[in-house]
Amino acid sequence: MKVFFTLISLFILHTNLHANKIYFPPWAKKDRANYRTTLRNLEYLKSSPKSFLDHFPKLHDIAQKDLGFGTTLYTCTFFGGYGIQWISLIAVKDKIASLTVTLDDKSSAVLDQTLKRDKEYPMLRIEAKKHVHFQNLNMDYRDSTLYASFLKCVEDSLGKVEIDIKNLDDSSREIYLFMTNPMHSFVYGKRCGYALYPQYGWIQSTWLRKSQKYDVLKAILRCPNPEGRIYAFDELWLLYTEKQIGLSKSDKATMKFILSMSITVESCMGCESFVDTTAKDLFPQICLDDNFLKN
Repeated sequence: MKVFFTLISLFILHTNLHANKIYFPPWAKKDRANYRTTLRNLEYLKSSPKSFLDHFPKLHDIAQKDLGFGTTLYTCTFFGGYGIQWISLIAVKDKIASLTVTLDDKSSAVLDQTLKRDKEYPMLRIEAKKHVHFQNLNMDYRDSTLYASFLKCVEDSLGKVEIDIKNLDDSSREIYLFMTNPMHSFVYGKRCGYALYPQYGWIQSTWLRKSQKYDVLKAILRCPNPEGRIYAFDELWLLYTEKQIGLSKSDKATMKFILSMSITVESCMGCESFVDTTAKDLFPQICLDDNFLKN
C-alpha cells in the first residue's frame, strides 16, 4: 500500500511539473529543504567535524571510526521525505580534510525535478561551488593540504606504494580503488556475511591472491583503509606460510607495524555478529611466530 501511494505521488509530481504547475508533495518539499540545508552548511567546512554536523537539524546513524594517524572517519545519514543523503567526512586532528555527500540515483532523479522549480537553488549552488565539486547532485570536498598530510603519515609508517594504478587491469584497479579509499567502510570476515552475501573484501582479496596479483595486495597493505589493510595482510600471510611468495624486509616491517596498531576493524563473527577487533587479535598466531617477528 505504501509503495502504491508513493507511485501515485510521483505521478502527480511528474504530471504537474510538465503542466507547468508548481506543486510538490510534502515528502518532495522535505527532500528539497534538506538539500538546501546541506548547501548552506558548507560554509562551516572549516570548523570542527562536530560543529559542522551540529548545524544539521537531525542526523541518523552517526558513527566515528579511528583510521589511525590522528585521523577519524565520520559517517551519518540525513533522511528526507523520499531520498537519503549519505554524509561521510574525514577529519585530521579535528579539522575536516575530506567530505562526500551522496544520493542514490532514484533520490537524485526526484530531487532534481523539485530543484528545477526552486528559485533559491541556483544561487545556493553557485555559492556551494566555492567549496565543493559537484557530480550531478553529489558533492565532494577536499582540503588538499590536510589530506596530503594524512597520506604522508600513512606512507611514513607503512611504506611507499610501488605500483602505478594506471597500469593495472580494470578488475584490479576497481578493487584497489575501493579497498584503499578511507571513506569506504566494510567488514572484515570470511563467513557468509549478511543474508548469505560474502563480505565485500573477502571475494576481492581472494581473487587478487588466486590471480597472483601480489603487487596489488602489497600496495593495499600500505593503504589508508584499515579493513583493506587487514584483507591484504591475511592473503599475504597465507601466501607466505604456504611458501608461494617471499616477503621483503619492508613487507615484514609494514605487517609488524599493522600488528602494533591499536585501531580496530569491524569483524564478522557469523550469524550477523560483529566485533571490533585489532590486527593483533585477528592474527595471534603471527604474534607468537618469533622467527617472523625477529627477521
